[in-house]
Amino acid sequence: MKRALVPALSLVAGAAGGWFGCQHWRAAPGPAAAAPALAAAAEVPATPGAGTTAAAQPAAESAVKEGTPKRLFEDLRTLGRTERNPMRAQAKTLAMLDAMKPEEVFALAREMEREPETFFDGNSYLLRQTVFSKLAELNPDKALQTAMQSKDQWSRIVATGAVIQQLASSNPAAAEAAVAKMPPGYQRRNMISTLASSMAQTDGPAAVAVMQRMKIPPTDWAWRGLYGAWAAHDPARAAAQLQTMPAQTAQRCVDELSSQWARRDPEAAAAWAQSITDPALRNGALRSTVAAMATSDPARAMALAGARPAGERRELLSSIASSMAESDTRGAITWAQTLTDPAERQRCLATVAGETAGYDHDASKEVLALLAPGAARNQALARLARSFSWSDPAAAVKWVSTLKAEEQAKVLPDIVDNLAYSDPDEAERLTASLPPAGDHSGAWATIARMKAMKDPATTLTWAAGLDTEQARVAATRAVFDQWAGHSPEDATAKLAGISDTNLRREATASLASEWAGRSPAEAERWANTLSGDDKLTALAAVWQASATDDPQAAGRSLAASAALAGTESAADKIANSAGTIAKAWTSQNPSEAATWAVTLPNGKVRDQALGAVAGEWVRYDPEAASAWIDSLPHDSSRDAAVGRLVSSIAANDPQSAFTWASSVQSEEKRIEALKSAANSWKAVNPDAAREAVRTASIPEADRA
Repeated sequence: MKRALVPALSLVAGAAGGWFGCQHWRAAPGPAAAAPALAAAAEVPATPGAGTTAAAQPAAESAVKEGTPKRLFEDLRTLGRTERNPMRAQAKTLAMLDAMKPEEVFALAREMEREPETFFDGNSYLLRQTVFSKLAELNPDKALQTAMQSKDQWSRIVATGAVIQQLASSNPAAAEAAVAKMPPGYQRRNMISTLASSMAQTDGPAAVAVMQRMKIPPTDWAWRGLYGAWAAHDPARAAAQLQTMPAQTAQRCVDELSSQWARRDPEAAAAWAQSITDPALRNGALRSTVAAMATSDPARAMALAGARPAGERRELLSSIASSMAESDTRGAITWAQTLTDPAERQRCLATVAGETAGYDHDASKEVLALLAPGAARNQALARLARSFSWSDPAAAVKWVSTLKAEEQAKVLPDIVDNLAYSDPDEAERLTASLPPAGDHSGAWATIARMKAMKDPATTLTWAAGLDTEQARVAATRAVFDQWAGHSPEDATAKLAGISDTNLRREATASLASEWAGRSPAEAERWANTLSGDDKLTALAAVWQASATDDPQAAGRSLAASAALAGTESAADKIANSAGTIAKAWTSQNPSEAATWAVTLPNGKVRDQALGAVAGEWVRYDPEAASAWIDSLPHDSSRDAAVGRLVSSIAANDPQSAFTWASSVQSEEKRIEALKSAANSWKAVNPDAAREAVRTASIPEADRA
């Protein structure tokens, strides 16, 4: 059993998760002849990056001369759709590009940039990356300039990523300089990850040094791509260096590193994983190691899992089940049924069902029949529904009809959501037939996004006429999401025409958030031109969207606007944003975040920020977080911080959690925190927990 083919091409980091999380690489619906202008080039044997041979050159040049840039673009897209092997399509495309003059390649690229990238179209992605990689060979500066002029954000990310990736292999310093000039935002984060991952393929320490020079936060996902690429060729050195990094970085990257290492040398990876003293780091390394080991030596993987404590063992067994299902579905099902612990058996069977959903629907449905009703079965049903609806939406709808009514209601929205990508009209019909009580906002949003790609203004009118408030809000937000990606100025002009207060608020938030992903400064300037609730809605969306990339700037802007919280609704918006900023900032620099949080005005905003700092800080350095909380004045903000501390440490240190809970000033919150700590304590030492409750200073009713 094989998964859907994904090209063996380095992906734009960050974008890959969203792009290839869906099964975009599907065969064309039927055979078709190769495009006329490519007929000669199609016969040229070539490899990516190689020039054409003398014999191939005239044929390719002839193909070039036959068409305008627009015609060539259409022909290349036809080749991508009709060629069954994406790598062969890329080789043929590159042979043609090698035969073209530089000005012709740039003319082709400019033609491509006239229309937005369709992020669910893998052929479009591969073509854009191939063309811009070639441009980077010819003229990196001009290639980057052309890429940055792409019509929408996804196009800019794909095109710019191809240029940076190519430049990183030939001139890393120039690539670093180019990325450093990009404004904060989602695109810059993608390019940083692309640069670091490309460099790490040959020089891990140099890639780490670049990330550190660019002051990349320890929680940024670019680190994960870097260590995965490094571990592919030098895992031992990558592992040793990772353990010198902040705990946030190590915990986020250890699974990718361990997985790469275990594929090369499972025994060495297992020995390293077991030698780690930090429990969280060790568990992550062991999970990835046993998963990789299970494909080649399942007995060794199960022996390694069986030697761990019960809590760790269950997680490791699930990893083994997932890995075995990929290589031997039948063997994975048989093995899972032999497990004697009922909870472990159900959990592993659910894992097998979910894992096989992507490439063996019959096996997944077979395992579903072995699962008892409950959370594990519901989770497996959802995964099968999502996967099935990507590959064959019509068959997925028919399969749903065989389920019980309550299960149909759970999974049909997922199927309709995916159906919207290939057939938005049919998805609209099905969504309208769903029970009105359910949450179908995801399906309406996808339908609207697909329609808006062709005509956002008409789609906005359609969205306003939908029957339910849920559908109108979801569809309107999606239209502005799509619109803001390539023309935020045009989208803002339509906001004034929305009279419904709720719809305008949702549209404003959506537009501001999407715009901030491209340029936080531009989005904030626009937000400040608004007034009243619209202004605060837009600012809150900008703060939320830019918190990870530049929490300092977001924090300064929020603090300056805190006085706008004249109503309960306004205070809630600012408080929620303060929590988001505080969490992101703490993951990068906890002492800075803590200093900022205590300067906020007393009340809901300050409480939310301090609680977020405590909750995030204690994950990586509980001692420092505890010392900071202990220094806070005894007020509602400290209570919020203590509450987050208690919930974070209760599982591992319930006695300390109970002691901390006793220091909460508010009686209502103190009792709530004590109950939480006592429940965790009871699970490991019921007698000690009972005695602590007996002697605690709480009302008798709560003690009972």
